[in-house]
Amino acid sequence: MVAFISFSCPSRELQNQLRPITCTIAVSSLSDNGGVYLDTDVLVLKSFDPLKIYDLTLGRETSFGLGNGIIIAKPFSEFVCIWFNAYRDYNPFRWNWAYYSVQFPNLLAKAMPGSIHIEESSLQKPAYNEPHKLFTHGYDWSNNYAIHVWKRRGRVPDRPEELQGLNTTLGEVMRYIMYGMKSRLAFNPS
Repeated sequence: MVAFISFSCPSRELQNQLRPITCTIAVSSLSDNGGVYLDTDVLVLKSFDPLKIYDLTLGRETSFGLGNGIIIAKPFSEFVCIWFNAYRDYNPFRWNWAYYSVQFPNLLAKAMPGSIHIEESSLQKPAYNEPHKLFTHGYDWSNNYAIHVWKRRGRVPDRPEELQGLNTTLGEVMRYIMYGMKSRLAFNPS
């Protein structure tokens, strides 16, 4: 089953207020149903099947946080249920969403290490604070299951034609997904 949940926000302030709601919806759905949650700016590079053997898989985003843009969970994962229930204490101020969405799962993983599998570099890397690795050339993504594009952090092509001249890691990844090739020199979509 695929469920697309979409909404648009008229302002950055409202986006910041609603950010924890999207995580809450994802975590709530996964706690009951299991499955894979992806932010809309995630590009999948290979099958998540090897990660589905775990009750929960998250990617390391920073030394103090786990990313919530890619969540792979089995139904009724104890970790996911505790994470979801933690949102009951949510107090909406500007950066509190980061605690519940990123830092809390990291703290919970330290308390319950057997209930989560953490991919250190193949799900959330390059991280949000490393946009230069995505929007310049040279990041080795060959072991990544996915790439979180962080579309607010750099130039993302709007049309396939723009991939020809995009000499960045993101350009390589997108050419690989669309045409099965990384090179911009050999690129010929016709």
